[in-house]
Amino acid sequence: MEYTDNDKKFMAAFSNGIKDMHIVSAGFSWNCPECLNNHGICCEHKGEHMYQKGEIVDEGSFSHNACDICGSKLGGGRFSAHGVLDTDHKEIVHLEVCADCVMYMSNGDLPETWE
Repeated sequence: MEYTDNDKKFMAAFSNGIKDMHIVSAGFSWNCPECLNNHGICCEHKGEHMYQKGEIVDEGSFSHNACDICGSKLGGGRFSAHGVLDTDHKEIVHLEVCADCVMYMSNGDLPETWE
């Protein structure tokens, strides 16, 4: 597959954004205090139960803040994601990422345009 200059820039920015992480994953986590707080949930047990019942959906929100992975400053949807910083999977960092990063993490889809 031939990559465009845009593809290469995005992949480089994505790789740089996750360089200190062992694992990255898009979506809500009931192990993340920030996710629980954002959804008004008091504890991990309740968060896990609600998530498994489909009562929690991360639809994202509009923001002009830069994406925590690729650094895009274009306004748009920001979604919850998480990175694992250690091999024991105990140090998890909450991220707010753009739709381009979610699609790349989830499906390997590259954005048509990226800045």
